[in-house]
Amino acid sequence: MKRCLRCHHEKPLSAFFKNAALEDGLTIYCKECVRLMCRDWERRNPAKHRGYRLKSKYGLSHERFALILSDQQGRCDICRRDITARGAAHVDHDHGTNKVRGLLCGSCNRAIGLLQHDPFIVHEAAGYLETFEEFHFELGVSDAAGTATS
Repeated sequence: MKRCLRCHHEKPLSAFFKNAALEDGLTIYCKECVRLMCRDWERRNPAKHRGYRLKSKYGLSHERFALILSDQQGRCDICRRDITARGAAHVDHDHGTNKVRGLLCGSCNRAIGLLQHDPFIVHEAAGYLETFEEFHFELGVSDAAGTATS
């Protein structure tokens, strides 16, 4: 058992992260307190946190991110919506190579993920949307105004 120096609770050793630099080989704060402190730091330092995540997850410096955003004229690479608001630009990357493809709005980034990052599925989905209206009326479904068609 060990006492956390932040919450002062006595906890099992498994509740502490390893730290070889310390005498007992464990951190002085429990895992729960470390997570709370990290979240608090992230809230107080959003720009630093974003920079750290961009670098660690995608290998992007803040400068490179800004350059990509500028090259895309502050717009989503798919739907062209403005993505300059804080947190609006999502980094799209190839999950196999981790190479950055561009910046997208959250909706387009999620859509690509839901379509399994597969160009064939995306193409088929586009074809479906383009032909849907034609079949919609052929099947005798009511139109957008709510009137029945035959």
